[in-house]
Order: sequence, then C-alpha cells, then structure tokens
Amino acid sequence: MIGWAVQLAVLAFVIGFFAVIASEALGNWRRTGTDFEWDWLSHEFPTQLSEGFTTHPETAADALLVGIVNTFRVTISAIVAATVIGLAVGVGRLSENWIVRRASTVFVETFRNIPVLLQMFFWEALVISLPSLESDAIGEYMIKPSNKGIGVAWPRLAAGFWLWVVIVAVVVILLLRRRAGRPASRGLPWMLGALAVTLLSWWVLDAVTGPLLKFEMASVVRRGNFTQFGTTGMVMTESFFAVWFGLSIYAASFIAEIVRGGIQAVPRGQHEAGQALGLTRLVSLRFVVLPQALRIILPPLGNQYLNVLKYSALGVAVAYPEILKVGFSIINATGQFRAVLLIWIAFFLSFSLAISAVVNYYNRKVGLVGSPIHTLESR
Repeated sequence: MIGWAVQLAVLAFVIGFFAVIASEALGNWRRTGTDFEWDWLSHEFPTQLSEGFTTHPETAADALLVGIVNTFRVTISAIVAATVIGLAVGVGRLSENWIVRRASTVFVETFRNIPVLLQMFFWEALVISLPSLESDAIGEYMIKPSNKGIGVAWPRLAAGFWLWVVIVAVVVILLLRRRAGRPASRGLPWMLGALAVTLLSWWVLDAVTGPLLKFEMASVVRRGNFTQFGTTGMVMTESFFAVWFGLSIYAASFIAEIVRGGIQAVPRGQHEAGQALGLTRLVSLRFVVLPQALRIILPPLGNQYLNVLKYSALGVAVAYPEILKVGFSIINATGQFRAVLLIWIAFFLSFSLAISAVVNYYNRKVGLVGSPIHTLESR
C-alpha cells in the first residue's frame, strides 16, 4: 500500500511540475503576442525548393508535403540499401576467404567510426568536385556523374503496370486461399498456375495499354545557354546523394555487425547439420542459419532503421530539402517556430512508430511460439 502511495505521489508531482511550466509558457506567449496560429499553412510559400515532386510549392502546406516526401524518399531508399549492403558485409565478415573477410572488416571499422554528418559532407564535396556538364556531353548514358548530380538509367512504370500488379496480387491471394490445408507436395501446380497468370496478364496488358515498363537512359540536353540533365532516367542531386549514400553505408556498417552477431549466435550444430545433409555453405546459410538468426537480428535491426530516419534530419546541413530544411524556411517567413516544431515532432514520431510496428509485426511472425518474448509481444 505504501509503495502505491509513493508512486502516485511521484506521478502527481511530475504532472504538476509540467503543468506549471506549460501554464507559465502559455501565459508568456499570450503576453508577447506569440500564440499558436495555423493560418500560415495556406499562406504563399516564398522560396523555391531545390528538388522534390514540385520545386515551386504554392503554399506552406504544399512545401511541408514536399519536405515530407523528400524525407520518405531518402529514408526508405537508404534503409533498403543499408540492409542489402549490411547483409553482404556481415556475411563477408565470416567468410573463409581472407580478402573478403579483411575487406569487410575494414569497411565496418572505417564507416561506423566516422560521424555520419562528416560522411555527408565528404560525399557532397566529392560530387561537387566532379566535371561539369559541357555541350560535348549531350547524349544518353547508363550513368553520368557530374557536379550537378549523378544521372542513372531508370525504369519508368506505365499506368498499366499497377493494374498488372493488382491482378497478380488478387490471383496469388485466391490461389493461396484455395491451397490452404492442402498437402505441400501439391504446391507446384499452384505455383505454375500463378506464374502462367502473371505472364499472360503481362502479355495482354502490354498489348492493350502499351509497354508496362520502360527503361529510360539518363540524358544530357541543352536548354538555352545551359547544359543540364534531361527529364529521362533518374538524377540524384549532390545533396540527395550525400544524404542517401552517407546514411546507407553508415547504417550498413552497424547492420553488418548485427548480422554477424546473429549468425554466430546460432548453435554450431545447425551449421554442421546443413553440411551433413550435403548442402553447400551458401545454401546452408540461406535456408538453415539465416532463418534462425533472423530472430536475433530483427530487434537491433529495427533500431538501425529508426536511426536512419532520425539521421535523415541532418540533410539540412547539406541543403537537402527534407522536412527540417523546409520547416526552417517557413519559420523565417512566418516566425511560427512552435507550430512548425510540433509538426516536426508529430511527423518523426508517427514515422518512427510506423517503422517499429512493421518490424515488431515481422518479429512476432518469426519468433518461436510460446517463448517469453513472443508471448509478451502478442498481448
């Protein structure tokens, strides 16, 4: 009883403390005429953005949306790249090949010990030091580095592509539902049926709506007196490349250690069991070791994904127009620092919780049923 009373007293004190601070702050804002306002969201945005789905947003709300999308772009692409690189380097750390093992070790020990902001500065300086686009560079390229960014060939998805995705998804779901409860040995006909529907629907839609997928080369064109990248392919600006590549290899160096630790935590007997079945080391790693290591890898891997999101805010230092940089432009124009700060907090909190929910969901799926962690997380 005394313990409950002490806890309630401490809770009441904490709530009262913050209530007094909030009351004093609100009173001071009223006296100085700095109340919260939200009508600035519909005001004209006075600044042109360097990149985004639009570089001339009409209102502050549109500008914030561009910043949010830019943050999504760099965060999700960096998470994917860091996962692939980290998995490869983590496995390489355990390779029997001396060169691969040492190269992986050098990668990890180098990039995880350099602050990510310094890495962003370095990669931006590297791109800026590349040759400029001259008139003799006009043409199409698989990859074209320059001081205005890096152009790469990129696939373009036609409208019919998404219709094809929907058709394939519906067919696969129906086939899986019909296959539920059937013997595993009868799975091959269903897989062949799904593959046939996939290829047939692609062929029909491609004939009716035109090519579903176009591979566009990066182009360099002349516009007026300036030589610049065209609209085909994909162009990574120097700021986007600095943030994306810096985040990718920084997170990959930590993910590599997480992968290495997860693999080494799997009992040695599992490796030997795979070899006893005649599996190669790579096949044994893919089908025996990694599925078990995944239970150990996932929780710290989710933390690295959250770090990628939070470190994306450092893009403001290299002039990448993510949500923080756009917010500072709005603050300079309107003076509404507190309102913009609340939007920043709400965005990063929501995005972080969404990433955590996805990782925790998958963690429950791969966890051992009946284990204490699985039982607690399923409540």
